[in-house]
Amino acid sequence: SVVGALGAAEPAATVLRPALVFDGEVAHAGWVVVVRGEKIEAAGPGADIAVPANARVVELAGATLLPD
Repeated sequence: SVVGALGAAEPAATVLRPALVFDGEVAHAGWVVVVRGEKIEAAGPGADIAVPANARVVELAGATLLPD
């Protein structure tokens, strides 16, 4: 694992694969969202987003992710 300046391990990444990602204006099909800890690290078309090594992938077929 990666150790930060304070000695804490970097949280593992989670990749969310919903049917749609709504960005507040447009619903995007085929997008993925990479989350690390409580922060979104990346979002975009699945073909353009690198899945981090050892990431947990969560398939969310039929689901739409919405901004909070």
